[in-house]
Amino acid sequence: MESALDFPAVFYIAGGLILLAIIIMLVTWSRRTSTIDLDASGSAEQSDWVRTKSTGETSAQLQQDGDLISTDNHDPGEKLASPFAEQIEDIIRDLLKESPGLAGVDVDLGSAPDGSLEIWINGEIFSSIDEISNEQVQQVFRQAIARWEAGQ
Repeated sequence: MESALDFPAVFYIAGGLILLAIIIMLVTWSRRTSTIDLDASGSAEQSDWVRTKSTGETSAQLQQDGDLISTDNHDPGEKLASPFAEQIEDIIRDLLKESPGLAGVDVDLGSAPDGSLEIWINGEIFSSIDEISNEQVQQVFRQAIARWEAGQ
């Protein structure tokens, strides 16, 4: 007389459960490795430049959005750039809002396929600040970079 569950069935069920557990662990690990919590002061997952250069603008934007910086989490239509470029972009946007006549200027920093920085202003692309035709916008970029370098 055979039991209700014979050896091959138990083997397949146990193997399936182990496989499911491994998949869950890999998904959890993958999600944790793609995020950086910029507000976790002094945490092991922060590099030195993040601890010393994190800006209030970036942290405030993260808290407002309820997000973490992530390698696979960005706003639709947003060009992807390195975290420090995104911090500078946040500073630029704040400075533009405060500047008379520049509040409507749309700025986005992104990474080009070759790894260089792309500067998008109102849909037009530039490869350096010096190429920007509007001198007021150039000055805002320089102010933002200086503020970021000062750690503000």
